[in-house]
Amino acid sequence: MTAGSAAHPGGAVPDPRRRKRLACLLLFSCIFLYNFTRHYLGTSDTVPNMYLPVSIILHGDFYLDRFPTLPRINQRPLPYFLQFRNGRVISSYPVLPAIMAVPVYLGPVLWLKAEGISYGSPIFSEMCIFSAKLAASLIAACSAVFVFLTLAAYASQSKAFALAHLYAFGTSAFAIASQALWMHGPAMLFLSIAAYLWLCRPKRLIAAGAMLSLAVAARPVMMVAAGIFTMYVAMRRPRELPRFLAVPAVVAALLLAFNLHFYNSLSGGYREVNADMLQHQRLPSVWTSAIPTGLAGLLISPSRGLFIFSPFLLAGFWGGIRVLRDSRWREWQPLALSVFGQVLLFSCYSSWWGGMCYGPRLLSEACPYLVLLIAPVIPEIDAKRLRRVTFQVLAAASIFVQTAGAMLWTGNWYADPTDVDIDHARLWDWKDNEITRTLRNYRWSPESPHKPPSTESLPR
Repeated sequence: MTAGSAAHPGGAVPDPRRRKRLACLLLFSCIFLYNFTRHYLGTSDTVPNMYLPVSIILHGDFYLDRFPTLPRINQRPLPYFLQFRNGRVISSYPVLPAIMAVPVYLGPVLWLKAEGISYGSPIFSEMCIFSAKLAASLIAACSAVFVFLTLAAYASQSKAFALAHLYAFGTSAFAIASQALWMHGPAMLFLSIAAYLWLCRPKRLIAAGAMLSLAVAARPVMMVAAGIFTMYVAMRRPRELPRFLAVPAVVAALLLAFNLHFYNSLSGGYREVNADMLQHQRLPSVWTSAIPTGLAGLLISPSRGLFIFSPFLLAGFWGGIRVLRDSRWREWQPLALSVFGQVLLFSCYSSWWGGMCYGPRLLSEACPYLVLLIAPVIPEIDAKRLRRVTFQVLAAASIFVQTAGAMLWTGNWYADPTDVDIDHARLWDWKDNEITRTLRNYRWSPESPHKPPSTESLPR
């Protein structure tokens, strides 16, 4: 199955107008349901991105020391997500997610300025939370649309629509990317667009390279995916490699210049983040040779396992293996290798559980491609009733678990009774795990409402 070749059951001709209607329906249903709860489920990692759009809009810079309500801004030394550079406070993380949120912030920020509302006002803090949540939900919803558009070229539109909803509500796109302004959401969006261009618009190689480079700018570890696509182009389409690398070269130059200017380091703020992680979590190094432990944790840990929180993605791994073994799906191989590369990378990461979060946060960027990789095995799943029913059960379980996280997660499991970052045995507790604790947060009584995590009180 080569790039751009559509495979539709029964020889049915796809209806472009129906595809557009379904894409719009998917977009608006995602936006609505992502914002059904107004809780902002970000942790300290997302705090800078909540305030940075205001600095960009009103001051044209990336400094954060002007915001007295920014959590832990007066703590000394500064918390890991903030850094002193040239006498100013900046984010430790990439700023692209905040830049992408600027259009959402623009109206509310200009209104607050016109009303004379100060940065110390509770109204200002509420505006930042609301705008960050809305921006995150829009980004995640757009990624679901591009997953649908890609699938619709290789499966029936009804199956593509169903699988896109599974991506939207049965993976970390729901409980993580759509609920706070993490780095993951923008990276997932750019990867989804890159896959659409790669498979459905193969002549737009420059645009595909641009999307992959932006994924790296949003989340640097996406260099794994970008590198795999680059190697594929170099081997299969060497004459087109300069076109493919045109935009990435510009993005790389800008990113390195930004990092050198603000952090005096090519790697940006991650040097300080990693140093804090090693100290807080009492780890000897950022990377580890205990790969089997990390791999098992990423896939089957009761509190972080991908197959526990999104079990239907097992079909995506099946599809990934099929793609690598079947030359008809040769153009899909970079997607499969990107997924396996990400899993291997984070298996080598000492803090494979990803700090305070709900589920396998570090594998969030693998979710778009894993859902796409279900397409090659759809005929096999449909061929036997047992497979079909099993997939449906796993899909329902995934949506249930992710919905519980989006609606009920408080982060209380992370630090109670002990800090998971130090007491790693808790990651393998099947009785008191992230999911069971989250479900226990449900209350019938309106006097005991669900409360989202507080970035003031929780360490990471």
